[in-house]
Amino acid sequence: MCPDFLDGARVLEYTEKGHFGFITDYDEKDTPVEKEICFLAVCQYDGSPEYYIFSCDCCFDVIADGCFWSIGICKTCHEFSETAIWRKK
Repeated sequence: MCPDFLDGARVLEYTEKGHFGFITDYDEKDTPVEKEICFLAVCQYDGSPEYYIFSCDCCFDVIADGCFWSIGICKTCHEFSETAIWRKK
């Protein structure tokens, strides 16, 4: 189940679990590690006019984000988001 907040931002909408690509991250030894994006979430920080698209792993840990001026842009900016099934929180 998607939490109410991710990285301190309120979750407004999120996707059902799926495959939304990979992000290359680095471990403590600077070794590249590919992390699968399993969920996307549109979030907003209290008092902020911007919306964020969070790319999350299978445990809803945020592994990447982007900032935009509308929910609609957030939901279409990710290359795999057109196949996503979105749920309102």
